[in-house]
Amino acid sequence: MSVHIRDQWKRIANFKKNLPSNRELFESAKFSGEKGISDIVEGKIYLIKGLTGAELDEIKSAVFYNFLTEDIFEDALPVWEGEIIEIAYLPGVMDPVAVTLEKILGDCFRKDTEIQTRKLFLIKGDFDRTNIIKRVLSNPIIEEEVPVGTLPERGSYFHNPVVNRFNIEDRTSKELLEISRSMTLSLSSDEMIEIQKYFSVLRRLPTDAELETIAQTWSEHCVHKTLRGLFHFESEIIDDLLKSTIVKATREIARKDCVSVFKDNAGIVSVDGDTAYCVKVETHNHPSALEPYGGAGTGLGGVVRDILGTGLGAKPVAGIDVFCTGNPDAGYSSLPEGTMHPRRILNGVVSGVRDYGNRIGVPTVSGALVVDDGFLRNPLVFAGCIGVLPVKAANKKVSPGDRIVLVGGKTGRDGLHGATFSSVTLDSESEKKSQGSVQIGNPIEEKKIIEAVIRIREENLLNAVTDCGAGGLSSAVGEMGAETGAIARLENVPLKYEYISPWEIWLSESQERMVLAVPLENIDRVFEICDEEQTNVSVIGEFSETCKLEVYYYEEKIIDLDMKFLHEGVPRRHIKAREKQIPIDRSVRMETDPEKALIDLLSMPDIASKDWIIRQYDHQVQGKTVTGPFSGEKQKSHSDGASFFIDYSKKNCLAVGLGINVNIGKYNCYKMALFSVEEALRNLVCSGGDPSRAVLLDNFSWGSSDDPEAMGDLVSACKACHDASMNYGTPFISGKDSLNNTFKSDGKSVSIPPTLLITCVSVKGDLSPLNSFYCPGDRIYVLGPEPKGLGGSCFEKRARVQCGLLPEIDLKTSKDVIWKVFSNLDSFSSIHDVSEGGLAVSLAEMAIGSGFGAAIVKPSDQDLLDFMFSESPSRFVVTVSEKADVDIFKGVVCTEIGKVLEEPILEISSDKKNMTYDISKLEEAYFSKRL
Repeated sequence: MSVHIRDQWKRIANFKKNLPSNRELFESAKFSGEKGISDIVEGKIYLIKGLTGAELDEIKSAVFYNFLTEDIFEDALPVWEGEIIEIAYLPGVMDPVAVTLEKILGDCFRKDTEIQTRKLFLIKGDFDRTNIIKRVLSNPIIEEEVPVGTLPERGSYFHNPVVNRFNIEDRTSKELLEISRSMTLSLSSDEMIEIQKYFSVLRRLPTDAELETIAQTWSEHCVHKTLRGLFHFESEIIDDLLKSTIVKATREIARKDCVSVFKDNAGIVSVDGDTAYCVKVETHNHPSALEPYGGAGTGLGGVVRDILGTGLGAKPVAGIDVFCTGNPDAGYSSLPEGTMHPRRILNGVVSGVRDYGNRIGVPTVSGALVVDDGFLRNPLVFAGCIGVLPVKAANKKVSPGDRIVLVGGKTGRDGLHGATFSSVTLDSESEKKSQGSVQIGNPIEEKKIIEAVIRIREENLLNAVTDCGAGGLSSAVGEMGAETGAIARLENVPLKYEYISPWEIWLSESQERMVLAVPLENIDRVFEICDEEQTNVSVIGEFSETCKLEVYYYEEKIIDLDMKFLHEGVPRRHIKAREKQIPIDRSVRMETDPEKALIDLLSMPDIASKDWIIRQYDHQVQGKTVTGPFSGEKQKSHSDGASFFIDYSKKNCLAVGLGINVNIGKYNCYKMALFSVEEALRNLVCSGGDPSRAVLLDNFSWGSSDDPEAMGDLVSACKACHDASMNYGTPFISGKDSLNNTFKSDGKSVSIPPTLLITCVSVKGDLSPLNSFYCPGDRIYVLGPEPKGLGGSCFEKRARVQCGLLPEIDLKTSKDVIWKVFSNLDSFSSIHDVSEGGLAVSLAEMAIGSGFGAAIVKPSDQDLLDFMFSESPSRFVVTVSEKADVDIFKGVVCTEIGKVLEEPILEISSDKKNMTYDISKLEEAYFSKRL
């Protein structure tokens, strides 16, 4: 490889010393069917423009390689007998490493530099080149192979700054629908007709920017038009499902500490009258299906900005992640065309959350993994964040005359149609059609924005703030100016490259950008703060009194829309919904060996240790985490929830619990929602959270909104959320829905299983007990009702046979048990909820986390399989010292089942069978699914 002097491009490559093989890539290659590969070595390439040779020599060892661990090659590659493959980003794709390097070199040498990065692979053996590039070395959505040694070429993403107008006059509904489809507007024929009527009255044709703006504002992602529609459910008509169920419960509960609910980027709850916290959980499903690393990373980055844009700006303090994927061990031949392998998706989304969260310094404190064949085509990525702000900063209001200030990264063509793309059905062509919807984040830029916005808030320099999320500036400016009006000038928006079309500037979802409403007299100070934090800032317009959205590109007005039409003009959806009928044979019982079943369950990806994921995250950054992801002296099993300080000076602490139950949802979505809320509360209490001050968030990821049974399931789940909320007195403060998670293949549309994630947050009391056994000799109790039913359990999933009876829940009993447990936390030496896998798995996890064993005796009146593996709700395993006063259990069902042993064995005895497990064997199964 030679150093290229022409065009002043210089080229540096680095590799780990002695060229060690990349084991992860090697294993991925074998798993993709390329078993003839004997070696893979990965390196990095930096293409540098704007530095002299002397300047490059001065800086290269500090910036481009680590002389202790890496070798550098400026004019030649290592001697290699196999193939050499070079991978570059596609034109227009965000290259965060290059952006950071350009900033560093610009600061060092006080001049403009240009950087591009590439990946370099040295491979030996026999392999299919196309297969290995697409499945292992690159993602065609964002990357391409380039000839080794070539220089960068620009230009393929340049667009002329032309404003197009569309003739929608006298078009039939079919023709209007085709316009929507061709532009990826995701608008129905009724919605297109409404737009046609609006512009007919104005007697003009809409611009591309206007159609795009209306489409994103009316998108399912932004306006939740399905949940807010008219549901025709059996003989019942429900006007606004969200308002009639979830919001209704919150209003009836009317908790005074709920400062702001369902109106800002995140719900806000007061802790002590001075300090408040806010919570939001987002989905980033479609982008993660196409580009897992970027999709998950920008999902976390986006929800962090949601928190930053709540009130007048909240500081992000903790992250949450939940992934739902297909079987990582699935064979490639079983995958539908156009889908990415679940193993690659899972590794990608884990890496995306890891890199983004670690680099911005926000700890990932809680999460979950669900593995099911239903997510083979459509993975789900839930990304959550919790923030802190003063109660006095909880409200915001734009005033006419406030300047529209854009802070953060430059704008490119990233993420175009992201809001509308999230509502379309994926298919085998999605990776080709939706490249513009994929985004790549830059966490370093986000960190700078966080610092800048919090400083601006602390100096009382702004009246409002929001993030540039789905729809970009269109959404941010349009929503902030909904009650006043706004005038924006796109020529003032900092761009990544020239000649981007005006509508693309307006709709771009380029990451790491915030929009502020700043009074004119504060502009200079805002600019000073942003300059000190080294982030871009510009004034791109002002808020007006016209109640119109007016957008200019130089002298041409490209958007002129009434705010009322934009935000209230979307026609109401009429949704057909009917109850799902799934016959359940209550008499079916699976004949199985319970001894082997426990080993099998512990090795299921849903239950097995997630340490290979968790240990990639920094869950202690900021130094405030109290209850981390692991439990017990050996830190080998999982904690039920998480807890962390938000304010050291006042010792304010929060706890988090999660609930998700996909298996039950396949049968009964009403029970699924009840069980998920109940599980989230139990996890919260196991981490010390106060259930009487708990709040909830709902995240619905569902199938087609045109499927009556799917919509019937949604109605049932929402009604259950209302009933659970009222029973426990826990209001919902925020939520998100992601509908139309479907994949079309061979003319058939396949939906994901109905999926509801419940997030529960509350203030935390004193230190909570361990979630693993604490002391030999402690007595073991189960608090809660007798378990009945294996339907919808992991046991049933493992057996692949319907196991009949579904567990029941008595809401009053559930509340009594949860409140009793919380009020006696200081009496327990350890505690664990009973959920996935049932009681046997809970006991095994408590043993693995501590190294201590247990001697368990099944009550004579309980069925052995139900006793061991039923996932009946409302149950906890607790241990108390031998001399503890058992009066603490009065008022709830309580069963003593055994004691903690010093010997590392788990004994389960019954009248029919006695089982003894070596804890090391349980541990071996538990850690068998590290990817």
